[in-house]
Amino acid sequence: FLIPNGTVHCSGTGNLVLEISATPYIFTFKIYDYLRKDLEGNLRPMNIERAFENIYFDRRKKWVQENLLAKPQLLREGDGWREEVLYDKSFTFYNVHRAEFEREFEFDTADRGFAVNLVEGESVEIWGENGRKMPLKYLESMLIPAACGKVKIVNRGDRPCKMVLVFVRPTVGVSEPLNSPSD
Repeated sequence: FLIPNGTVHCSGTGNLVLEISATPYIFTFKIYDYLRKDLEGNLRPMNIERAFENIYFDRRKKWVQENLLAKPQLLREGDGWREEVLYDKSFTFYNVHRAEFEREFEFDTADRGFAVNLVEGESVEIWGENGRKMPLKYLESMLIPAACGKVKIVNRGDRPCKMVLVFVRPTVGVSEPLNSPSD
């Protein structure tokens, strides 16, 4: 599932969740928290009134099935790699792509900053156009600046890799307004 702000959601025991946050002014407003406690042993605060002010109540079963279930679409592929679009919706700030590769994967930032996450595989090296390289291990995240240009990701493990690539949609803030806290 790909869950935008304003959608009621939860994760149960044993689930691993990759949370992609869009902006600092969109918060989590808890309506239930499984009686979990904070570091001092107090029940964590609920934000029921604010939550109900920010919930999109029209997001029901049909809407969720049509809009939030990932339907990967092949964007491009080559020898031992492929890139798919997982999420490209006008009601969010970002797009989500997935790269699957055996040895290497390359892309161009095209003046967009990226957040990347290694979700399968052991480790990779991320090479910038300037020759600088940085390691990234399984379940680690990294920000790649827009100015990085061409990026090469090299598998340093024995198993194929999957990476999630997230970037702000090109039209956000240009041809369409950013969401505001009052939306």
